[in-house]
Amino acid sequence: MSGVIGIDLGTADSIVASVGRGVVDIVRNEVSERKTPCVVGFTDKNRLIGEAAMTSIKSNYKNTCRNPKQLLGRSSPDDEELKKEKFFQICDNAIADDGLDPLKNAKARFKLEEAVNKVKKILSANNEAVLGIECLMGDEDLNAVVTRDKLEELCTPMIGKMQSVMDRALKEANVTADDLHSVEIIGGVSRVPFIQRTIVDTLHKGLSRTLNADECVARGCALQAAMLSPLFKVRDFAVTDFSQQGVEVAWKAAAATSTGDDSEQQHERADDDTADGSASIKRTEVFQPRSTLNMVKMLTFYRKDAFDLWAQYPNSKDASLGRFTVQVPHSDGAPKKIKVRAKLSLHGTFSIENATMIEEEEYQVVEKERRPKDKQQQQQQQQQQPAAGAGAGAGAAGDDDDDDDDDDDDVNMPDASPSATTTTNADHDVNMQPAETAPSDKEEYEEVEVTKTKTRTEKTEIPIIRCGVPGMTEEQLIAAEDDESKMRGIDREVAETDEKRNELESYVFESRDKISSPSSKWYEFLSAAQRDELSNILMQTEDWIYDHYDATKAEYMDKLIAIRPLGDGAEYRASEASLRPEAEAKTQDAMQKYRSLAQSPDVAYSHIAIERKQHIIDECQKLESWLSQQKALQARQPLYDTPVYTVADLNAKTDALIKLADGILSEKPPKKEEKQQSTTTNDASESPSADDTPAAGGDNGESSEEEGGAGGPTVEEVDSSSPDASTKYEASPKDMDVD
Repeated sequence: MSGVIGIDLGTADSIVASVGRGVVDIVRNEVSERKTPCVVGFTDKNRLIGEAAMTSIKSNYKNTCRNPKQLLGRSSPDDEELKKEKFFQICDNAIADDGLDPLKNAKARFKLEEAVNKVKKILSANNEAVLGIECLMGDEDLNAVVTRDKLEELCTPMIGKMQSVMDRALKEANVTADDLHSVEIIGGVSRVPFIQRTIVDTLHKGLSRTLNADECVARGCALQAAMLSPLFKVRDFAVTDFSQQGVEVAWKAAAATSTGDDSEQQHERADDDTADGSASIKRTEVFQPRSTLNMVKMLTFYRKDAFDLWAQYPNSKDASLGRFTVQVPHSDGAPKKIKVRAKLSLHGTFSIENATMIEEEEYQVVEKERRPKDKQQQQQQQQQQPAAGAGAGAGAAGDDDDDDDDDDDDVNMPDASPSATTTTNADHDVNMQPAETAPSDKEEYEEVEVTKTKTRTEKTEIPIIRCGVPGMTEEQLIAAEDDESKMRGIDREVAETDEKRNELESYVFESRDKISSPSSKWYEFLSAAQRDELSNILMQTEDWIYDHYDATKAEYMDKLIAIRPLGDGAEYRASEASLRPEAEAKTQDAMQKYRSLAQSPDVAYSHIAIERKQHIIDECQKLESWLSQQKALQARQPLYDTPVYTVADLNAKTDALIKLADGILSEKPPKKEEKQQSTTTNDASESPSADDTPAAGGDNGESSEEEGGAGGPTVEEVDSSSPDASTKYEASPKDMDVD
C-alpha cells in the first residue's frame, strides 16, 4: 500500500483509513468488512489475526488474546490485575439464582457475552429485547426478556464515574461548560441512550452527531499522517496537541564548596540545601501540564564528575520516566558547563536526547595594530629630515655639474606634481592652487605587533546511560522484532501452503467433473483407457490429501505437477477444437477479400503490375489448398489424438498472407509524366546554351578574330576581389570611346 494510513485501535475493533486522491477511504479487510476485530489467536502452526481469530475463539479460547487496548501502558508486574478482571462486573450474581454459573465454563461464557452484546445493541433503539441462548450449559437453554430500564438500573454506578471524568476534563482545560461551543460524541458506546443523557445533564449542551462515530478517528489519523508526509499536499490545518501531564526532573545538587560555581550554588541554595552542605535532591518542572508537544528545552549544569537525572510525572508515586546518568569526564579543575537536551516528542514521550560539555580555552595571538606615534619621537624625526634634505641637495648639485653635458639623463621637475599641473579647458574653470606641504603637527601612525588573549569554545558530546526508562530496552526491541519477523515468515509459509493445498484439491474435483459424463468437457478428448487412468490418479490424490493434511508446500506442488499431464493434454485438445472453427472462418474471409481485391478493375489498383496481383492470387490458392488438406486429415482423426494442425499455425499463415497482400495493394502510384515534362522545359528556359548568344559585332552570329583585330581590341578587366583575377571580354569599337 502506497501513501499513508491512519489506524484507530479500539478495544473491540480496529479501523484503518488510507488517503487517496483527494479523499480518505476506509480499508476493508479480507472479508470486505470495514471493522476488524482486535483478536489474535495462536495455533500449533501459525497466528490467527482478526476475523480468522474471532471465528475460532470458541474452540481456541485458551490461546486467543482480545481487547489488547486495555493492556497498553501496563508493565509485566501487572499480572495480578489481569487475574482480577471480570467480564461481567455487575451481573455476576444475576444467573446464579437459578443454580447455573456459566462464568465457570469458558465456552458458555463466550456464548453469554455474545448474546448480551446483541441485546445491548437492540436496547439502544428499542425498549426491550429477548435474550435467548440454546444449550448454554449442556441441555440447559437461557431465555429472558431484558428492558432498557433494567439495563440502566444495572449501569447506575457508572454515571458517577462518567461525570467525574467530564468535570476533570473541564478543570484541566480551564474552561466551563458555558464556554463550550458544541459537544460531538464519537465511539460505539456513545449510542447508548443513558450515556447520552448523562453527557447532556453534565455539560448542559445538546449533542452533535455530524461525524461518523465509528470511522472519524481513523479518518482524522489518516489526514494527520498526510499532513506530516511530504508525498501529499494538504490544506493547512492548525492542529495543536499538548501533554496532559507535566514532566519533572530531579538531580543531586553539588556540595557547596568555595571553588564551585557561584551561580549554580545560588540556584541550588534557593531550593532545600542541607545544613552541612552535603548534596541534596533538587527538582524542577521542565515541562508543565498542557505543554505543547514537540518541544525541546536545554538544562545547564556545572559538574566535575558524572551525575544522575531522574524524570517523573509530578505528584505521582509510581510514574518514573527513567534515570539518566551523564558521564562527565573527571576533572580536578573548575566544574565544567554541561548542557542537557530534554525533549517532549510529538507523540508525548519524554527523553533526554544528548548532553554537551562546553569548555572555554584562552590562547594568545600576535596581531599588527595601527597606533599613533609618540609626539616627541615625531619632533625628532622632523628635525632630522631638513638636515638630511640639505645634504642630499648638495649632492644633487654636484651631480648636475658633472653630468651637464649629458642630454639623456632624466631631470625630476618639482613643479610636475599633480597638484601644480595646469589644465586649460574652455568649458571649465580651473582653480589654480599651489602645492601645500603637510602641517608639521599632523598625527602619524605606525603598525605595532601586539599580543592579544582570546577565548574559544569547544563543544564535546558526552555519553548518557539510560536506566529504568519505560518501555522496552533496545535489546528487547530487537528481540521482539526478530520474533515478529519469524512469525510473519511462518504465517506466510502457512498461507502459501494452504493455497497450494486448495489448488490441488480444486484441480482434483474439477478434473473429475470434466470426465464424469459424455457431455463433460474432457470426455471426447480422452480415450477410455486415458479416462480410467486419470480417474484412478484423481482418487489416489484425494486420499493422499486427506491422509497428508500436514504436508509441506513443496509436496503439494510436486503432487500437482505429477497429475497434470493427462488433464493438461485433454484441456489443450479441447481448447484447439473450440477455437479451430473461428480461426478457419477468419482465414476464409482473408482469402476471399484479397483475391477479390487483386482481381478488381478498380482505378485505385490499376497502377499495380499484373504480376504483383497474380502473386497475391497464387498465395491465396496455396493457403486454401493447405487448409483443405489439413481439414480433411483432421476430420479422419479421433479427438483424443494430437491435432493435425494447430490454431497458432493457421493464424501465422493467415497473418503472413495479410501482410503480403497489404504491402502490395498499398503501393503508391508513380508521378505523372506531364509534371516531369513541364519541369524539364522550365529548366531549359532558365539555362540558355552558348550557341544562342550572338557574337559581338557580327550580324550572322559568327565570331571573327579579324574583326576583333581590326576594329575591336581585346580588353582585360581584373577584379582584385574575385578569386579568378583574369576575366576577359571583347568589346566592339562602338562600345569604346576612342580619341
